[in-house]
Amino acid sequence: RHERGQARAGRGIGHERLLNWMAQHGLTQARAADAIGISRRMLNYYLSGAKPIPKTVWLACLGWASSAAA
Repeated sequence: RHERGQARAGRGIGHERLLNWMAQHGLTQARAADAIGISRRMLNYYLSGAKPIPKTVWLACLGWASSAAA
């Protein structure tokens, strides 16, 4: 049971949240990748669901949004 909970918790951030973040801020894939410091290829992996989005990438999104709003 404990292992199953850890696996569920470790799945990462859903790609829908990343898509919504981009749409909310009017970012293209190129601008979004540049904003959070990753390659466009990695962004595409995350957006397609091919790779899980690491927490550090999501935190970079939130940090960028916070600084953009200031």
